[in-house]
Amino acid sequence: MKKNFTTCLTSFALFFCFSIQAQQLPKPALVGYWETWTNLSLTQINPSYNVINVAFATTANGSDCNMQFTAPWFYSVSGFKADIQTLQGQGKKVLLSIGGAADPTYLNNYRERDTFVTSLNAILDNYPFDGIDIDLETSSLNFSNISLANPNDSGLVYMIDAIKKVLAHYQSSHTKRCLLTMAPEIIYVQGAIGANGGTAGNYLPLIDALRDDLDLLMVQLYNAGNSVGVDGWGGQILYPQTSDFIIGLTEAVILGFPVHLNGGQYENFVGLPASKVAVGLPSCYNAGGKYTDTVKVRAAVKYLLGIGPKPEIYTLKNPSGYIDLGGFMTWSIQKDVNCTTTPANSFVRNFTSIYGGVAVGETDAISSFDVYPNPSSSFVSLIGLKENSVLEVLNLTGQVIYSQPVSSNNQINLDIQSFSPGIYFVKSANQIKKLIVE
Repeated sequence: MKKNFTTCLTSFALFFCFSIQAQQLPKPALVGYWETWTNLSLTQINPSYNVINVAFATTANGSDCNMQFTAPWFYSVSGFKADIQTLQGQGKKVLLSIGGAADPTYLNNYRERDTFVTSLNAILDNYPFDGIDIDLETSSLNFSNISLANPNDSGLVYMIDAIKKVLAHYQSSHTKRCLLTMAPEIIYVQGAIGANGGTAGNYLPLIDALRDDLDLLMVQLYNAGNSVGVDGWGGQILYPQTSDFIIGLTEAVILGFPVHLNGGQYENFVGLPASKVAVGLPSCYNAGGKYTDTVKVRAAVKYLLGIGPKPEIYTLKNPSGYIDLGGFMTWSIQKDVNCTTTPANSFVRNFTSIYGGVAVGETDAISSFDVYPNPSSSFVSLIGLKENSVLEVLNLTGQVIYSQPVSSNNQINLDIQSFSPGIYFVKSANQIKKLIVE
């Protein structure tokens, strides 16, 4: 009897641990920031967005640590919660974003750390968010004497500790992982490659300390001047609003780079897996910052994915690209809808044209193929493949695990029974689709 009880308890513990770890972001992710001060409801968001970051939680009463959040003015609390759950029922994730330029958050001591943790936990216990987005800017990052190995600035240490406490409380209270994304500006990340002192690189210790918990890093590839990639100022200059800018700065956070932080020593920032990195861009000319034309964005991301040619000057250090790149992020969902200088939903349509399907009006379109059924555990049919192309199936690390020439009937029936359950990418003739094996 004791043995059976122990066996059951062990089985329950394994099941419990698995259920906690099960929550993850959609791959590839299309992340959109949703502005709470406009009147676009959650259920009116373009269905292609699969991660919605609600902007923002704010600080209360002039504090820089006491977090608050109320349902948008055009919602009742119950209606807002219901719409979040509707999106979640569609497989989407809804996160609460903390920070932004207007609400600096800085923890000066352990009391402020505890206030931050307690107030944010209360919000996450009240509203059914799937996690948090950390979007610290301006004075939120006034750290000094920092390093990756020893982030001893008190404000930085308190912030790292606070986020870990929030993640732990969420996991304990909700029996699932608390999803975590970050959207720093370039100066706080890649800015440390070509500069030192000030706030250059001040996000790096935060990223490094939380890398195991981090689901997606979405550096804002705008609001910046000329920059450099992993080769530093001795290498190629990357100019905003070019494909090279997107490619070089994205590859930098994947490969890692040496930095000289304001702690006074040279260190090496270890890169993140490509699956944890997204391309962050504005959706509209009038969204502020440096808007990049959709054609240049599409060319850059296809090259990054390894499904398109080099568009400009920058050559990837990894010539096969990064098939498991995490996706796209934009500020903002509303601006993508209401833009007056570009067609409505052009950011969404560009994402769709890259990750399967062709956006209306694109001139370099290649006929997209279909994968059916998807998900599947046995067989899938790939229909509409380009004749004389090669079909490849890649795992999340970008390794080709299967390839087959496409015959004249433009269709392949693929046996996937030997594939382990998980996410794969199917690639043919510069088109890519996600395949889910159950």
